[in-house]
Amino acid sequence: MEQAVLWHNNEADRAMYSTLFQQSGIMTPEEILNCREPEKELDATSYAAYQTSCGALVLCLLNQENGPEGMKQLLDQAILGNDDPRNLIKRHFPQLSLTPTSLHKWWTLQLSRMATPPLTETLTITETERHLQEALTLVKYDPDTRTTVTFPLDDLEQARSLPDLNRQLSNVAGSLLNLSRRSFPSYRPVIVEYAKLVALMQTGKVNSREAVPKISQLREIRNLSMKTARRVRDYMDWYEINTRSGTGKTFASYAAAVKILREQEQPANTPVSRYLDDIEKLYTLPARAPVPSLHGKD
Repeated sequence: MEQAVLWHNNEADRAMYSTLFQQSGIMTPEEILNCREPEKELDATSYAAYQTSCGALVLCLLNQENGPEGMKQLLDQAILGNDDPRNLIKRHFPQLSLTPTSLHKWWTLQLSRMATPPLTETLTITETERHLQEALTLVKYDPDTRTTVTFPLDDLEQARSLPDLNRQLSNVAGSLLNLSRRSFPSYRPVIVEYAKLVALMQTGKVNSREAVPKISQLREIRNLSMKTARRVRDYMDWYEINTRSGTGKTFASYAAAVKILREQEQPANTPVSRYLDDIEKLYTLPARAPVPSLHGKD
């Protein structure tokens, strides 16, 4: 219930749902209901996955027809602790027609919606690069070995040998369009150039002599962007660590400070963090909305 409340208040960590969903780390409803003493049975990591999974299950039930009323009745009886959770769900959510697969189906749909990022959520530079690599991947089927191999769009010669090249290019174009809406801002010009290349390939007007240098340039820009992002991250870590009070000069204190920075729940009150907070407020500002309160020029 706590996880469901956090989700409705937009305070839940959607990245946790997305990561566990992609890595199949979410516990199924059957595993949740079979875990009677999670605090004792699970380690810290598994317990975090358990809590996230429970949040998805509760929201799945709440989103059913008459879900809030059914949940209220379920909780009124669950507090007594004298009935099996499966029986409680069957009794108060009969529309699920609870079977070994029906609850799992509804739960999977709910989790998929929770794991899907909204269009307004901007990807990090690392996530953008990963999605771009996936979008630019073509697939070739080898009838002799009956296997498929993947290769990047950059390989123009191999791309031309694909019998279904136009179909795959249409998929690539769609993926690039979707990625451009959520990509890291500095990657958008790169994605536009790849989209132009795909359009030329679809019309058969690609000049390899001109395209190869352009592809090499785009690849170099991506490499430099990733290197720059890592340097910025390392510099910001160094700055935060060296401007915090109370940290020692030993390696152990340095490692402890890095751990705090990676896991902190509340942002540190430093000039860099305040500046980044201001940027985030302005970047996510809706059209014609008044300028929010900013930290200032410190």
